[in-house]
Amino acid sequence: MGPRPGTAGGDAELLRSLASKRALVLHPDRDEVWIAHPFSSSPSAFWVESDGRGWWGNCAWCSLGIAALCGGEVRIYTRCGGERSPLELLVSDGRVSGAECVHMPLPVARLWDNVVHSCSMMLCFSRASLVEDWCRRHGLPRGQILSLDKAWELAQGWYGGYLEPAWNRKSPDEVRSFYQGSGWEWTLDLVETVLLCLALTLPVWAWKPVTYESLAEVVLRDFLEGRGLSRRSGTAFSASFEGKVLD
Repeated sequence: MGPRPGTAGGDAELLRSLASKRALVLHPDRDEVWIAHPFSSSPSAFWVESDGRGWWGNCAWCSLGIAALCGGEVRIYTRCGGERSPLELLVSDGRVSGAECVHMPLPVARLWDNVVHSCSMMLCFSRASLVEDWCRRHGLPRGQILSLDKAWELAQGWYGGYLEPAWNRKSPDEVRSFYQGSGWEWTLDLVETVLLCLALTLPVWAWKPVTYESLAEVVLRDFLEGRGLSRRSGTAFSASFEGKVLD
């Protein structure tokens, strides 16, 4: 990932504003990016490699999301249920192999209660039959068990278009439809859907479209190129949104 640059002045204010709207997660004690989904700037249980480069993924879903952004052949290194047995996932020719399933312990509505904790529990398992005992031993909830293929489909559908020039955030109806068809528990009414849409998608203020240049390129390409969120990104954010980011 390389060094994680600090920020100052307007950049720090900008980052705090983005974090307050759940576009980013900052470190608790400083104005530096901790998480810009699907990337983590800190070590995690998932390491993603492609074409000689590597990144930390926040969870199984995020790591598959990084693979969707990279394209081509991608390898994801992790451990079964975050424990002893190593797993190596291979994404190649649009298909994924190396595990049987991904466990999603929490319903979508609870992901941002503590997003770091939520991400830490989205893990791969070599066999679905292991999940029940894993939950019992660790005192953690048993949620949805998605096949690895379904998790890959979910990651591609959510993250795969972030770097396309025509990319735009999903509307509340699109978010609802996406998750209802994913196999992941969905229990939200329309108002909650709107709020979650703002939390889970790269944000838009005043419901204006997000452009490729203004957000996806700035944040995600910085991570893909190993810079984290640099001061160049902060300046580009400010210029792109022309002050609309800040309250």
